[in-house]
Amino acid sequence: MRGLSTSSAAVQAAVPAAVAVLTASVTLNREPLWADELASLAIVDRPLSAVFAQFPGEHNGVLFHLLLWPLVSVVGTGATATRMLSVAAIGVAAALTAVVGRRLAGPAEGFAAGIALAVHPYAVYYGQEARMYALAAALVVASTLALLRALERPTSARWAVYALSVAAVGYTHDLALLCVLPQLVLVRGAADRARRGFAAALAGTAVLLVPLVVLAAADAGSQPLYWVHRPTPQSIKGVVGFVCGSAWIALAAAALALALAYRRRSVRPRTRAGRFVAVWLFLPAAALIVVSYAKPLLVDRYLIGSIPAFAIGLSMVTFRLGRLGRIAFAVLVAGLLVLTVRQEVRLTKPDLPGADRLLAEQGATRDQIVLSGDARLVLSGILYYGDFHPARRLVWTDPEVASVPRIFAVSDPRPGRRRSVDVRPGTVWVVGATSVPAANAHCTTLRVWRLRGLDVAKTRCVRR
Repeated sequence: MRGLSTSSAAVQAAVPAAVAVLTASVTLNREPLWADELASLAIVDRPLSAVFAQFPGEHNGVLFHLLLWPLVSVVGTGATATRMLSVAAIGVAAALTAVVGRRLAGPAEGFAAGIALAVHPYAVYYGQEARMYALAAALVVASTLALLRALERPTSARWAVYALSVAAVGYTHDLALLCVLPQLVLVRGAADRARRGFAAALAGTAVLLVPLVVLAAADAGSQPLYWVHRPTPQSIKGVVGFVCGSAWIALAAAALALALAYRRRSVRPRTRAGRFVAVWLFLPAAALIVVSYAKPLLVDRYLIGSIPAFAIGLSMVTFRLGRLGRIAFAVLVAGLLVLTVRQEVRLTKPDLPGADRLLAEQGATRDQIVLSGDARLVLSGILYYGDFHPARRLVWTDPEVASVPRIFAVSDPRPGRRRSVDVRPGTVWVVGATSVPAANAHCTTLRVWRLRGLDVAKTRCVRR
């Protein structure tokens, strides 16, 4: 198989891409947009100059939002249109995983790795979400391919492409740069000319990332991750399950790796490619866990750039175990696909359309409505799916929040925001909680509707 033509190599990349796009598209519009997706939509549903004005308060996803803006401007703000960018990104990620796997291990391993990523439940999940994570995964793999090409033939043009690709990772999500750090393993032992080119590329990347550093500094006091806590055994297990697809697949993959190590009488990978993939798989998660004990940052989706490493590593290990290893690979990929199908048939995102329908049916527009959560997110959800605002304009800035109809009050859990609210006497509705955190009244809950992912409550309030 190692003598495959260029056209065969293209097919090997195209098939995983097609599988990834198919798996991500099947149920693309089945669930409503949720809070984070509505945040991205709120940022880009405005003139381009106004989009740039939002970045000092939202430095992550700059590149994603700039790519999403023309799509939304042309196609509209529907859930399917908004999510298509991520569908395309996960297709690119699968194709590039196949190409990188081919370069690191061989054609068969590369093709298998691309298929593994294409059916990975969390790769597919974020390939269906209008957020920056699928794009981050694609760009991490793209930067790896750019580095391999530059090391193969270290020209100025190739090093420039590498520098741009790493900068693009940073402008998509700053913590995705953790998945770029393992690339140092590929440079170790390279020729002097290649190392000099790598150093120059890193210097160029640093210059390109200066505006991102400025944006991050402007965003430093906003505490966007106030809801993240220090690592626990459960959260660490969740990260392992995220990267590997599930905890049991992680255990199976570890058993196969130990079997290969026993056969070779060595735990250490023999090749630089093997060492690189191992570091790519483990270092970003380990670094994020360690840092999170000082500053909590451990959110599993920030490590989506390590999923391609798992896919490539799994194919490398199993294919070196011979026929039984290939059978084990097929079984594990089938397991990933089952998990993906199971995930796609379940509804998990909060039922914001249902909440809006309920409020309309109950005549809540005549009463006051208290929303529990980040003001920008909960207001955007209610305004997007309901008829409370003539223009159905989403909100993101504080002035926009203040401009929404006066029937709304928000109990905002963000640091420095007001959790208690002033309410009018009479009927008050609560979305996202079962009681009113009223500052000026005593409220009695009359009825609670349990919707998927959120509660809606009807209360009666009297002045204290």
